[in-house]
Amino acid sequence: MVLPASETVTGTVERITFYNPENGFSVVKLRIRGRRDPVSVVGTLPACQPGEILVLVGQWHIDARHGAQFQPTNAVISQPTDAEGIIRYLGSGLIRLIGPVLARRIVSVFGERTLEVLDATPDRVREVPGIGRRRAEAIGAAWVEHRALRGIVAFLGAHGLDTRYAPRLLKAYGAEAPRILAANPYRLVAEVPGLGFAAADHLGQDIGVRPTSPARLQGAVHAALLRAAEQGHTRLRRADLVAGAASSAGADPALIEAAIGQHLAAGTLSLGSAVTAAAPETGPPVATAVRGSTVRVFEPPTSTLPLTDDSPIGLGGLVRAEEDLVARLLGLARRPGLPEAEVNRWLAADPGAHDLSEEQRIAVRDAALAGCFVLTGGPGVGKTTTTRVLTRCLVDLGASVALAAPTGKAAKRLGEVVGMPARTLHRLLGAVPKGFQHGPRDPLPFDVVIVDETSMLDTSLARALARAIGPRGRLILVGDADQLPSVGPGQVLRDLLSAERVPSARLTTVFRQAARSRIVTNAHRIRQGLLPEFDPPPALSAGADCIFVPASAAQVAAVGARWAGDLLPRALGVPATEVQALAPLTRVCQALNSTLQERLNPPRGQAEAAHGALSLRVGDRVIQTRNNYDLGVFNGDTGLLVEVRGETLTVDFGDQRRVEYPRMDAMDLEHAYCLTVHRAQGSEWAGVVLLASSSFGPMLSRSLLYTGLTRARRAVVVVGDAQAIARAVAEVRDQQRLTGLPGLLATRTE
Repeated sequence: MVLPASETVTGTVERITFYNPENGFSVVKLRIRGRRDPVSVVGTLPACQPGEILVLVGQWHIDARHGAQFQPTNAVISQPTDAEGIIRYLGSGLIRLIGPVLARRIVSVFGERTLEVLDATPDRVREVPGIGRRRAEAIGAAWVEHRALRGIVAFLGAHGLDTRYAPRLLKAYGAEAPRILAANPYRLVAEVPGLGFAAADHLGQDIGVRPTSPARLQGAVHAALLRAAEQGHTRLRRADLVAGAASSAGADPALIEAAIGQHLAAGTLSLGSAVTAAAPETGPPVATAVRGSTVRVFEPPTSTLPLTDDSPIGLGGLVRAEEDLVARLLGLARRPGLPEAEVNRWLAADPGAHDLSEEQRIAVRDAALAGCFVLTGGPGVGKTTTTRVLTRCLVDLGASVALAAPTGKAAKRLGEVVGMPARTLHRLLGAVPKGFQHGPRDPLPFDVVIVDETSMLDTSLARALARAIGPRGRLILVGDADQLPSVGPGQVLRDLLSAERVPSARLTTVFRQAARSRIVTNAHRIRQGLLPEFDPPPALSAGADCIFVPASAAQVAAVGARWAGDLLPRALGVPATEVQALAPLTRVCQALNSTLQERLNPPRGQAEAAHGALSLRVGDRVIQTRNNYDLGVFNGDTGLLVEVRGETLTVDFGDQRRVEYPRMDAMDLEHAYCLTVHRAQGSEWAGVVLLASSSFGPMLSRSLLYTGLTRARRAVVVVGDAQAIARAVAEVRDQQRLTGLPGLLATRTE
């Protein structure tokens, strides 16, 4: 077969139809001199922008559906040189503060020398009519930032790395990012969220880092603990850490053990106080630091601390957070609450307290008397009523009370049922770019802080909360310990209850009205290890609230999408936004998000933004997947995409809160038509469609099924197979997180 001859094509980028930053696959419209219409370029390209010039080497192909396409084997980008190309380039939305109108005004002054002027003397934009000194400085800074960003994009693209992370590298390292990472690419593991060891190692191999380099081995160790943290652990057994890091790096375990010792000596990893107490009195070896121009590489001796295969090792920051959290919670538990006689008189006199069960009344009394208290129980046992009466008791007896929950939806629901304002924990603590406003130096100005949905509290957020309680303040935690633990590392609620060092109460009596709901009764059956009892789909019209729809592995996503997008909303008489699809796996959510976007928000001319395999479209439901203190949005916040303008996306999170996302931050948004059960914690919907198929494997568990069912207020439809339900009820492994809290709570005496 004779291959078509390669040829060189040069043209100006007219439009980016599609770009996948993970692998560079692109569909671009290119305007070539001598051709009336732009031509399609399909293939792997470096990140380019409208107005830039592409010099391509490749072949022409005829696609049966789309006609002539150029498929490049090599591509080089250069900046535009003609005035119209420069206007298109500057006005593409790529550069902050410069839109199409201002781009034309700037080019009208400097002509074809515009880019040269911006590079050499950006302050000259003051020569453009209507631009004052401050605005000129801002535009100049935006241009310098853009130029640095393009350099980082080129660096990532040259090494085959995801170019979406260029803004994060710019934020972390500035314009020197390529040079810094060329010196030590394994800094990416700890310092740039999202890239991880595989990307760092790809770059390391590309630039010739030795396989046995200390930086590489230390990066593999750090990455193994970060992966463990993503799975909820705050520690790993030494043997598991060695095995995981050795597997990632393809290295001799003895070399990994040396890298662990170096980390321990440097303080980036820790054994925790219970183990480090056995260290020699002279203290651990002192790490030495080799300083380059901008890079600091630790080369410490190995640690002399006693280690066994079972020694629990954690990231230093997480271990210290656990130690501080335990010390503060035990300190709070020793504080006195309200006078017992006053509480008893109030309970005897308050009409609402008379309606409480005996265990609810005891819980209210004990919580009011405590400096720190945990209230737990499943659905239908009256946690909400108990919390409402407790809050009224505290306020009536003169205490100032703050209500909070980890998510906006949970806080809104808490405020509605208690009858006073409630805030998200991040708002209560005063989230700022570098942490929280409230802490030991500026504690919360409340006598009592009550936090609901505390199964969602990870170690770091729980510590921040405990640090913010004032010198005379008290803390009450409310939550269901049988739900999935937090997305972040730790299982604070479960550990506190199992240690029994903090006063607590577990409500167990299901009230008669709640017992009529199969959602409630099935949740308790699942918690006890019993199979739930479902009704068939026709029973939904007769008021049944727990439905099972059989579906094969091949059909489960399609059947789930039909129920979430049409059948269940119609049956409940609610809009589709009041029904949420849930699944245990991210890949299943991605499939459903694509189907439900097409069903519920098809393209009708609304603006879109490229976003991996599935574009973000105005009208899409979205969820924030990482805390962003700069924007004031947090992991689990859900909203509606209301505007796409250039490189900026605007999301309405409700409560009069609209957030503008620069492109670098928009990568933390995901579609929210279907969520993982973990991400659904703290939220409720009128209806829930929960996918449970045997094809999902070990991700199915008792707490996942329990949590998914209890997200529904009126009806839940489970789509899948009976074997999957049985496997989920039997599986309790996701409740076995390795954390330091149990040991610390057991051994601390203060």
